[in-house]
Amino acid sequence: MPRRRPGPRWTVLRSILAVVLLLGGARVVWYAVTDPSDPGRALAQARWLDREIADRRAATRMQDLFPEGEFFTLVLDGLARTALATGVGDLDRQAALVVDAEDRLDRLTSDAVLAPYPATAGLPHGVFVEGWTLRLEAEVAALTEEPERATSVRARAATLREALDASTTGALESYPGQVWPVDTVVAAAALAVADEAVGVPGAAATVRRWLERVDASRVGPHGLLPHRTTLAGDVLDGPRATSSVLAAAMWPVIDPVSAPGRWAAVRAAFLVDRLGAVGLSEYPVGSDGDGDVDSGPLLLGVSLSATAVAAGAARANGDETLAVDLLRQGEVIGVPVTWRGERRYAGGALPVGDAFLAWARTRPVLLPDPGPAGPRPTWWLWLAPWVCGVGLLAAPATVRAVRRGLAASPVR
Repeated sequence: MPRRRPGPRWTVLRSILAVVLLLGGARVVWYAVTDPSDPGRALAQARWLDREIADRRAATRMQDLFPEGEFFTLVLDGLARTALATGVGDLDRQAALVVDAEDRLDRLTSDAVLAPYPATAGLPHGVFVEGWTLRLEAEVAALTEEPERATSVRARAATLREALDASTTGALESYPGQVWPVDTVVAAAALAVADEAVGVPGAAATVRRWLERVDASRVGPHGLLPHRTTLAGDVLDGPRATSSVLAAAMWPVIDPVSAPGRWAAVRAAFLVDRLGAVGLSEYPVGSDGDGDVDSGPLLLGVSLSATAVAAGAARANGDETLAVDLLRQGEVIGVPVTWRGERRYAGGALPVGDAFLAWARTRPVLLPDPGPAGPRPTWWLWLAPWVCGVGLLAAPATVRAVRRGLAASPVR
């Protein structure tokens, strides 16, 4: 009985699948060789986030999904805009970015956004809110040079400075009775930025004294800050990537002398290679743990949120090789779509993720290159599924062609 040949429908479907696989492979190659830190991509992200925040209440939707989701969406988008405004040459575009950043600041300080954050540690809304808010307001003040804004920054910074000076452990409460030391690191960096932007009396001395106290709380073989502690400073949760990489993004502003060593410690503790991809293990290499609301789901122990933040930390610490690798991976995994000048990732399902990526992409490089790179993505492994898929589709036709060739060959 003769074998049935594939019908025309299957031939068309196979051709479509082959084109899709070839385009997928070409996409991997494209992102593996292009520069992911191109400001044009960040500007396109900013356009999309602007519309989402203004028209579709993206920040509010993120609060329904994640604690602090609304706050992070607004503040990170605002900081991405101040960074873009600092580097853009077009004065009209710069002015528009500053106006948008001021809008994010106004939203951040509204009663609706601040409602979940009660007063604690001598601060109106805890150190998490006060630190990030001061950072954004200080960067806006540096761009606008408005006296009223500078006065507001000094007042906010003075309150934070007093709280830092009063802390015996160097870690303030983020919420009543709850301490994540990284939030105080963010606040100390904000105080340093505010001092540089508008001048804050006593700020530099406060940061120096705070640094001595907080360094006494470093734990583990890599000398990193714990993820969570009691009010007295007792460790509840040891060093984790989610908090360590965010702190690492702040150290170059706080203490550029010690920052390279701190960044090297983060890399040694968390940087891993998983199936050809580079990422940050949520727990130090050699230890295990579960994902939670801070880390998000873990894939082979890797935190995607920590890995995204690490791209920004790497840029701040001059580790551009790692930053580019992580951003390139994000381009491949995040399936970005640019339409009408707006760029979104994962179909725009999680604007807070887009805000984190925009913030990471726009971090200024503050330190020289730290030296030899660690693990690098194995891009041929990323290509392998696409190539194998094309090979499988082509296999039947190849086999038939070989058989026809053999059948047509004269028998000696």
